[in-house]
Amino acid sequence: MPHPNNFTPVIAIALFSGAFFHHKPFKIIVPLLTMLISDAFIGFYQGIEVTYLAILASVAIGSLLSIQKFQLWKTLTASFASSFVFFIITNFAVWATSGMYEISWNGFIQCYIMAIPFYQNALVGDLLYSILFFGVFHLYNKPISLKLTA
Repeated sequence: MPHPNNFTPVIAIALFSGAFFHHKPFKIIVPLLTMLISDAFIGFYQGIEVTYLAILASVAIGSLLSIQKFQLWKTLTASFASSFVFFIITNFAVWATSGMYEISWNGFIQCYIMAIPFYQNALVGDLLYSILFFGVFHLYNKPISLKLTA
């Protein structure tokens, strides 16, 4: 499905899995399997293990959320933190291993600056999908009370 680069639900799935599943294997398997299926279609790439590690960091952050008690600000904070951690981890790996940047302070800074446009799309996608997943879950599980007035 066409979409802006890095505007995906994967980090939101990892957050939601971390919060929703009680058993650790499910917390880990669901987002990694999602990413593996996606990579099977898009193609595998150098440094894939770093991406998967960064996704697991989002699972850990999601484990700090309460799935039963939806709080918008906590969901947004967790989503922002996950996006930021993913950005830091994956771009550090790009800088350190890709050969695209010199291994120096200037190369390090240049790597992160060049990644900002991708980060913007990822951050917006992560925030929107997180609100969608947690919000829909909360609305679906919220008891409906009807007040009838005469």
